[in-house]
Amino acid sequence: MYLSFSQQTTTVCLLLHLVSISYPGTYIYVMFSDTFGPDKCCFQFIKERLPKTKVLSFEYTDKRCAMEGVLLRMLKGKQICADPTMQWVKRIMKLNCRNLLKT
Repeated sequence: MYLSFSQQTTTVCLLLHLVSISYPGTYIYVMFSDTFGPDKCCFQFIKERLPKTKVLSFEYTDKRCAMEGVLLRMLKGKQICADPTMQWVKRIMKLNCRNLLKT
């Protein structure tokens, strides 16, 4: 069966509406995430240690996020979520702060 573009769009909209009725929080999140919600949140943390020489900088996630995390910005631009309570993460953050103070 072939659906035209408008039929496909209508189908997708109906499915999204059904999901939003089933999960009201999802609908609110979709509508307001760009305006009222935090920009960057971590939902899972990296398990293995990262070499401190590869970390360029860090920033804490927004306090409104479900999990408190640290975004580590790597030399190649990639951002990785890490647990701020882990010792190796604390060492990287401390070293990064020292390097910032030296410059």
